[in-house]
Amino acid sequence: MRKHLRYLVWLGVALMLLLGVSVAQASTIVRARTWTDAAVVGSAITRARTWTADPPAKGNLSPQDQAFARKAAQIDLGEEALGKLAQQKATGADVKDFGKLMVTDHTKAERSLKAAASAAGITLPSQPSAQQQQMEQKLSSQSGTQFDQAYVRGMLKGHDKAIQAFQTEIENGQNPQLKQYAERELPVIQDHIRIAENLAGREKMSGKAGLNNQSEAIVASNQR
Repeated sequence: MRKHLRYLVWLGVALMLLLGVSVAQASTIVRARTWTDAAVVGSAITRARTWTADPPAKGNLSPQDQAFARKAAQIDLGEEALGKLAQQKATGADVKDFGKLMVTDHTKAERSLKAAASAAGITLPSQPSAQQQQMEQKLSSQSGTQFDQAYVRGMLKGHDKAIQAFQTEIENGQNPQLKQYAERELPVIQDHIRIAENLAGREKMSGKAGLNNQSEAIVASNQR
């Protein structure tokens, strides 16, 4: 009987070690000498699974992760607001469609970022940045071709900065959820700047940011 008990105890310890429980935690089980004491084995194994399954503590983000999460949230909010404005005020059908795309893609990105931020324990901004709000006010006072060109120019500059921010998070971020978000959304932002580059070419604008290869921009636009 005692021999059978000791076998079960050591079996339980072995299982806990496989689960990643420390030797110190597992050693408490070895001292079981009766079936009453051996009840500790079952409860300890349950606790072992809990010890190993605990998620990382929330709110323990690096300055890089915190700055990126807030910036990404403002990017989404700003692009959604400007996209809605473009749908209302743009003259060109392509510019209107681009504004609609901005709303769709950045709304999806915003939902994804909120999930990552919630897991990381960080509160996101609820409004665009002051610079984005100023741009929205400026665009609101424009119309016709002037609006179209100003909007596209803003999209080029904004997405160029966004790409830099996302690349920095991918390279230097520490939070897994935020890094995965950045890796998933970066290609979408790069696609946006390709389309904006193509639109700028059609508007015969100068001083364009983003891709220099116009054929690549046209292909990306046609694939949408």
